[in-house]
Amino acid sequence: MSKVTAIIKSIGRPNIQETIKSVEREGFPYVVVSDGYDLALPEGSYTKLPKQWGSYGAVAANVGVALSNTEYVVFVDDDDELAPGAGNIIRKAIENDSSVDIWVQGLLFNNGMELCLDKNRGVEMGNVAVPVYKVSVLTNEPFSTAIPKHVQDYADFFHVLLCQTKGANVGWLGKVTYLVRPALEGSNGRGN
Repeated sequence: MSKVTAIIKSIGRPNIQETIKSVEREGFPYVVVSDGYDLALPEGSYTKLPKQWGSYGAVAANVGVALSNTEYVVFVDDDDELAPGAGNIIRKAIENDSSVDIWVQGLLFNNGMELCLDKNRGVEMGNVAVPVYKVSVLTNEPFSTAIPKHVQDYADFFHVLLCQTKGANVGWLGKVTYLVRPALEGSNGRGN
C-alpha cells in the first residue's frame, strides 16, 4: 500500500488527463477535487465542491486530505504534473527520514535553518514548492481560506513556514519532482 496520496486540485483546466497520467506513472493513488467546476472526467471519479471557493485551492486541498487514506499527501495542480522519477524521490526521502513532516522542493535552508527563497536557482514561490505533507500536520494546521492579498502568490511558502513555526520538521527533496506547464495564452496559471 502506498504511503502517499496525490491530491489533484482542479479549476477545470483541460490538461487534467496529463496530470492524472503523471500521478499514475509515479505509482500514487490520487484524489481529484474540483473547486466547483465540471471536469472532463467520468462522473463519480472526482469530488466537486458545491461552489467555487478560490482561495488558492485551500478548500479543495483540505477536502482532498480528508478523502485520502495514507500517511502523506502531495499536491498537484490540474495544469501541472509530477516529474518522471518523482515517486521514487519522494518515497526514498520518506523512507530515509521519517522525522520530516513536510518535504519540499523550491525551498532551501539557510544556516539558521529558517525557510528562505532559493534565489540562486531563480525559484519563485507559489505552487513550485510542491509540499509533501504528513496528513497529521494538515489535520492540525489545515490550509486557510483567509490568505492576505499581499502573500497570495506565496501561499504555499507561508503555509510551510507557519507549520514550521508550530514545530513541523521541514526537509528539502533536493531534486525536481514537479513540472509546471507553460502558462497557456498568457495565463499566470491561476485562471487569470
